[in-house]
Amino acid sequence: QRDGERVVHDIVLIPGLWIAGRVVDANGNGIEGATVHGRHESILGTVQTRTLLGGAFWLAQLAPGTWTLSASAPRLSPVIDARFPAGTLDVVLTLGADTRVVVEVRDEFDAPIHGANVNIHAADGKGSAYSYTTDASGTVIHADFVAAAVHVVATTSDGRFAALRDLAVVPGRDARATLRVERGGRARLRFDGPGTSALVLALDRGVCVYMGTVVSGREIDITGPIGEVDLQLHVNRKRYDRAIRLEREPQRTVVFDSGWK
Repeated sequence: QRDGERVVHDIVLIPGLWIAGRVVDANGNGIEGATVHGRHESILGTVQTRTLLGGAFWLAQLAPGTWTLSASAPRLSPVIDARFPAGTLDVVLTLGADTRVVVEVRDEFDAPIHGANVNIHAADGKGSAYSYTTDASGTVIHADFVAAAVHVVATTSDGRFAALRDLAVVPGRDARATLRVERGGRARLRFDGPGTSALVLALDRGVCVYMGTVVSGREIDITGPIGEVDLQLHVNRKRYDRAIRLEREPQRTVVFDSGWK
């Protein structure tokens, strides 16, 4: 009742649709107990189920439209963002397929660079970041990456830099990228405590272009694109932010001693 009037609501019932199929490993064997999530393209909320014997699963009473499925099981690389229309009954989701990010770092003459630092992290900002050093062929490989897209950054000890945004990662395939480093910018940071060391991150428009550790009483050079970046210093479970500018050569040293100097 509202002000003595009756309010009538129409509710439309839609016959629920199904998505059904199997979750299997790389050899085609069904995986019992795997988790399957479904997310509609426009309706808020998700549905979830677990696979039965032989890897069979059903997502029931679904609204019409496209659903995005993800599947996971312990110790196997997952399936992420597989899209199917409601009513599909022969879905196969394969876990444990070899999903790798393969990065080659080269100079301006296309020669491989040995000893370059490569950072790989999920483009959505979730999960861990991984740091590697290129081998004699200028290559690093990270296997079983759990992300739909990654940012990749390469730096060298002599101040060269390259970055690639939003490299797509498709389960079961190699995501390959070649980064050609060029002269970048640098800034010098000195850490004088508190604590014995600190984690240092530099971000350029949300992309981590530098990640390293600095020991108390020491200086490090931060490498990245020329221009302003957002510097983060993590020490004793606290984060300290500051904008700094990277130049061809380091200008005055930025000092942290329980605060920015």
